[in-house]
Amino acid sequence: MTKIYTDTNWFLDFYRKALDDLTLLDDLAKYKDTLIITLQTKNEFLRNRIPTLNGVISAFKNSVDIRPPHTTALLRSLPAHEKLKSITEDFEKTAKEISDHLQQVIGDDKKDPVAQKLLDLWNDAAVTKLEPSDELINKASRRKLLGNPPTSPGKYTIGDELIWELLLANMKEDLVVVTGDRTFLDNKALLQEEFSLRTGKTLILITKKFTSALKAAGKTPSEKLIDVEKQINFEKRTKHPPTNPIN
Repeated sequence: MTKIYTDTNWFLDFYRKALDDLTLLDDLAKYKDTLIITLQTKNEFLRNRIPTLNGVISAFKNSVDIRPPHTTALLRSLPAHEKLKSITEDFEKTAKEISDHLQQVIGDDKKDPVAQKLLDLWNDAAVTKLEPSDELINKASRRKLLGNPPTSPGKYTIGDELIWELLLANMKEDLVVVTGDRTFLDNKALLQEEFSLRTGKTLILITKKFTSALKAAGKTPSEKLIDVEKQINFEKRTKHPPTNPIN
């Protein structure tokens, strides 16, 4: 069976992107026997969820910051102006309720549906979980010092390096990696060669799309998943710069 490793940013995108809903995360349960989650991925997610949510709150507040309608004695005499004032007050009240709820989500991950769905996957016995050892941390540090991919210049952490060492040390099946990280995408040939030498298996694909990963693993992605990834890719083309690297 081919396994699929999905990086942390794929999960963080459920905070960042204007997707229709979160039901896609429920769909992951359909493919749980193919999924790999590393402890490093879980910790990166939990470490980055708060700053990511703070960014969401800031962007939301900026988007709903409206001025009260201009007022004069004449305008106050108009019934429509009083209605506009009431609409504005209701809008501000509702926006505050949303901001307050997001603050609660930051303070309690049990109120965070994205975090809970990832943690449910982590606790699911059907999902492959990989945890580091001191030996693998040392190997990841050596990879960083040598500059061997996957490594990112300027980053002091060894997250990508450790995840890769975990995969090399534990994989007994062919692998697909889902990531937008250039250190993986730009070094595909090198990583495929190393994976083959170290595991005797094949790194089939490194891709940004979970749908492509499923197809490579012999699975059929749902129409919902296909539609969501189209939304993500369209948004990246039209609005946003590349995703900020995680720490």
